[in-house]
Amino acid sequence: MKTSLAAACLVTASIFAAIPSAQALTISVVPSSGTIAVGGNVNADVVVFGLGTTLGAFDVNIGFNSVFLSLSNIVFGAGLGNEALGEAITASVASTPGTVNLFEVSLLESSAATCIFCLAPYLDTLQSSSFVLATLSFTGLAQGTSTLTTNINALSDGAGNDLSGGAILQAGSVTVGTQTVAVPEPGSLALFGLGLLGLVCSRRKLQQRA
Repeated sequence: MKTSLAAACLVTASIFAAIPSAQALTISVVPSSGTIAVGGNVNADVVVFGLGTTLGAFDVNIGFNSVFLSLSNIVFGAGLGNEALGEAITASVASTPGTVNLFEVSLLESSAATCIFCLAPYLDTLQSSSFVLATLSFTGLAQGTSTLTTNINALSDGAGNDLSGGAILQAGSVTVGTQTVAVPEPGSLALFGLGLLGLVCSRRKLQQRA
């Protein structure tokens, strides 16, 4: 009896250990659609969840299968500041086929408490516990399924402290299917044939009268 109880406790502990904490910092790739056609487009958000502090910088690689998907555009989110206003610095580099590096560092203070003479906005007012780091746009090239993965090179809070330790990475996926081609129904073809036949008969009657 004691042996069975101990085994049950070990199994229960292993199950709970495998479940990520709701408060754990997680970076996930979330596509807007799981399936697109060849030539179709899909957006994928790189989202941070469970952020218990401000995020000051990130350097991540996003992986995808370049046989099935082509990267067409990248738009960084507003959580670290507006680059056009000099609040952040961003960079994106497609170093190898199927891999794109996303880098952003904020030039804003974490909060008003960390810098008395600084002006708003502050990171704690721009960010919530979850927000979009960047949105990637893809075009379907060929039939198949591409996994969208994330790899962290660097991740830090507004004070420059490392946040990468213990971070959870969640992948997404997009399936590229066949391109849909409209095929006329048999009924539509029959109606078209009858109409064409009627037009020919009308012309013959007009020619005979003439």
